[in-house]
Amino acid sequence: MATQNAQPETGATLEEKIAARIHDVNVKLDAFEAKAKAVRTEAEATAIKGLKRARAEIDATLVALQQSLDEFRKKYTSALRQGPVDAGTDIGDLSPSAHPVVSRLFERVERNPT
Repeated sequence: MATQNAQPETGATLEEKIAARIHDVNVKLDAFEAKAKAVRTEAEATAIKGLKRARAEIDATLVALQQSLDEFRKKYTSALRQGPVDAGTDIGDLSPSAHPVVSRLFERVERNPT
């Protein structure tokens, strides 16, 4: 029969081994959390840049629409002072490229003249 030289582990040594494993897992978890936080921060920064770019595009579109509206109002305000005006005759004066919505509206009107 073979004799065992290993001594049986006591409750204290088992607790120490378990505590060491828990500590290792906590260290790995903290490292994983730090890595995930860095990735999340990068994703948030990318999303913020995208939102800022979209806002700049919207602001530029609003400026273009406001200019078109101002021109339209100026033209028809001066025309109203001169007499009756048919607003439908000069609808082509609106710039369809000023805004995608206006462009789509013109496309629908051209496809479905009713």
